[in-house]
Amino acid sequence: MEYEYAHQASMLKWHRNKHKGKSSFGLSLKNAYPICEFYLTRTRRERRQTTMPSYVDVLFLDMDLGDGLVVAVENKLFTENHSEQLEYYYDNIEDKFSAAKIREYVYLTLRGDSPNMKKEKDKEKIRWVCFSWLIDVYGILISTKSDSLKTNPDLKKLMEILCWLRSCCEAREKIPTQEVKKLRKDLREAAAKCLEEELKRTSEGKTGTWKILEDGKQIMNQLCHTSYPSRVLQVNLLPNLTIAVEGRDSAGDLFEKVIVPFGCSADQIYNLLDIAAKDIVRNFFNDPSRYVAKTRRKRVLSPKKAEYKAFFDFVCEYATALQLLLMFP
Repeated sequence: MEYEYAHQASMLKWHRNKHKGKSSFGLSLKNAYPICEFYLTRTRRERRQTTMPSYVDVLFLDMDLGDGLVVAVENKLFTENHSEQLEYYYDNIEDKFSAAKIREYVYLTLRGDSPNMKKEKDKEKIRWVCFSWLIDVYGILISTKSDSLKTNPDLKKLMEILCWLRSCCEAREKIPTQEVKKLRKDLREAAAKCLEEELKRTSEGKTGTWKILEDGKQIMNQLCHTSYPSRVLQVNLLPNLTIAVEGRDSAGDLFEKVIVPFGCSADQIYNLLDIAAKDIVRNFFNDPSRYVAKTRRKRVLSPKKAEYKAFFDFVCEYATALQLLLMFP
């Protein structure tokens, strides 16, 4: 969904005779300085709240008197902003850097996607300029003098990476959608089956067992325990393709996601699923001792894990290219 950009008096003009904003003509940037992972201290109003620490990815500062400039850049390469993240950053920066005449906000993604806006009032207009690595940043580098790319190794390396990413995206457009969907389904199904095995091992010899739910011959991305068939665990892929497992605890409340990062080797995935299984049963049952056995992880891979090892290792080896392939619908 495309949103209308909010033109404000503290932002740069997009057109000389249109919209609100400051003109960039005569703006001096000789003292400007970029800061990565800039910590946003809580405002006076928020100090009594238990807000987690927040860091804006890049803050470009030039606080000279008369032509102060602040540009906040939030980089979301393989994911999207979480609920109210950008709203919080905007309010915080507006409060702290009100002395700067120009305050701009850039939402930088691979393809220039619009941010995820939860509140209806914020969906009407956004204050963050949508920038793309593959279009805008690439275009800036293309227009840069060739001598700069030759003499600056970092710019040259960035240009090579962007060219490679663009070629991956072009290749992605030639792959049938059903093949991409199948690969996503296979990844989720492999994770669900291996998690089922870990959960069964933890409950071996105890009350009930775990099983994957099926709809006819179709394996679903859900697991349940036979003692609590109405409560299910969901195995999903997050936007950045991280494997996420979530369910409800004994009180019926949704417990925190248990995640396995995308691109791990098979051995690390099995280690993480072992830890995930322990976290799940601790959250799932009111009295875990009735359902959890004191078993150790087997040193030799089971037939099921051996079957999926090559698949997980393939995903690990080609993680970046596959992430480009799988993250787009």
